[in-house]
Amino acid sequence: MRQGAIYARVSTRRQEKEATIDSQIARLMAYAKEQEIEIPADYQFIDQAVSGAQLARPGLDGLRDQVQMGGIEVVLCLSPDRLARQLGAQQVIVDELKRAGVKLQFINQSEWSTEIFCLSLDVPDLKNGYILIRLALIYRGRAIPVGCIPFFTVLTNSGIK
Repeated sequence: MRQGAIYARVSTRRQEKEATIDSQIARLMAYAKEQEIEIPADYQFIDQAVSGAQLARPGLDGLRDQVQMGGIEVVLCLSPDRLARQLGAQQVIVDELKRAGVKLQFINQSEWSTEIFCLSLDVPDLKNGYILIRLALIYRGRAIPVGCIPFFTVLTNSGIK
């Protein structure tokens, strides 16, 4: 059985009162059981009524400290927005997990989607360039199917070269 940790967060008192944190924890623990990942009680890191826009959060800080100490193979989180609201903060956390050899899994996404998310944080300039090309093509009415723009594509007034 693999050793894991969970991270859950709600950002408002209303969400806290509506017990959405309890439903997150229940879903994360059910997924862990299904995947045969052991989650000790002290490896459940929770932030209640804390904004995901800030990186300094008690539960997240505890998770990051525990990751550095070792003993965690996988971190489960409901979705990327529960981990952090800002791309820069997400990148910091993902980089720390990678350096420690810890796998991150968002349970609302497939393992493949989580890997793509983590990879996209490694190449933000490539991703942003691709988005700009797509937006330009859509604006000009010449959108092409996703995945069809090769690397090093040049966009000109007459189209794509």
